[in-house]
Amino acid sequence: MTYLVERLAELKRHLDHLRAIAPRATDRAALERDLSLHNDVLFSLLMVAQLVIDIAGDL
Repeated sequence: MTYLVERLAELKRHLDHLRAIAPRATDRAALERDLSLHNDVLFSLLMVAQLVIDIAGDL
């Protein structure tokens, strides 16, 4: 598997995860109440951002 394909697969994984937890992250208060949910969303968003940068750099 090439680097680009690996990055794209990882991007899809994190986007799918964010879609799956979206019903729990209904508003800011929900994220403030639940530190685990907050960290989960934050980490996946950071990963998505980094993966997009990596993919753009490779292209």
